[in-house]
Amino acid sequence: STERESPAVPRSSTFLKREAGLMWSKTVAQLAVPAVDACAVVRESQLFKTWYPCCVESERLAEVGRAEGLFRVEQRYEFPLVPVALREDIVLHGFLVDVSEEHGGLLVCGRSPKQSEWADVRFPPKPPGRYSWRTDVTALQFFVEPCGGAGCKMTLQLGVDDPGDACPNWLVDALMKRVIARLFSALGDKAAAVASSPATSPHAACMAANPQIYNEWLPTKIAACEA
Repeated sequence: STERESPAVPRSSTFLKREAGLMWSKTVAQLAVPAVDACAVVRESQLFKTWYPCCVESERLAEVGRAEGLFRVEQRYEFPLVPVALREDIVLHGFLVDVSEEHGGLLVCGRSPKQSEWADVRFPPKPPGRYSWRTDVTALQFFVEPCGGAGCKMTLQLGVDDPGDACPNWLVDALMKRVIARLFSALGDKAAAVASSPATSPHAACMAANPQIYNEWLPTKIAACEA
C-alpha cells in the first residue's frame, strides 16, 4: 500500500510477506524534515501515544542509556460495522547500531524480550479481554539515512509471529493500512512540528530538556553519516 497524507512525507510504500510462520513488512519513506527531529520522535517512546496510529498507551519501561531502551505500546483498532474493538500491545527492546561509516546511516534494532531477561523491570500485563493480545516482535530494523539539508530517508522492517487463519489477509491489509502505512505520515508531522510549533511540541520540549543528546551526541552521529 502507498500513502500520501503529509507534506512532510511526500511518499511512503509498504510491502508485506507471509512465510514460515512469520509476517514481514517493509516500509520505505522519504521525509522532508531534519534527521535529528525525526530521530527524536522515534526515540521518545513515551510520547508514541501522541502520534503513533491507533496507539492509546505508551510508556518507557527502562532507559539503559542514550541509545538503548525498553518500552511498551498499546493499540486499539476499530472498524466500521464491526461491533467490537481489537486491542494489541507490544513490549519492545531497542538499541542503536552505528553504521555511519559502512552504510551512511543509523540503525535501530529491536525485538520483544522475555520477562526473565529484565529481572529488574516488571512488564505490564497484556490488555484484558477476548479480543486482546500481545504481539511478539521477532525482529525490528529501523534505518535512518540523512540526505543532507532538511531531509532523511527511513526504512522500517518488521517481523512478527503469523497467527495464521485467525488473521486473514483482508484483516492484515486493513491493519497495515491503519498503522504501518500511516506511521511515517504521522511521524513526519510530529517531526515538522518541532521547528514549526516548538512552544506546543512535546518532542521539542524533550529535546530542550536533553541538550547533550539532541544538540551534541545525535547531531555528531548524523554528521558522520553525511561525511
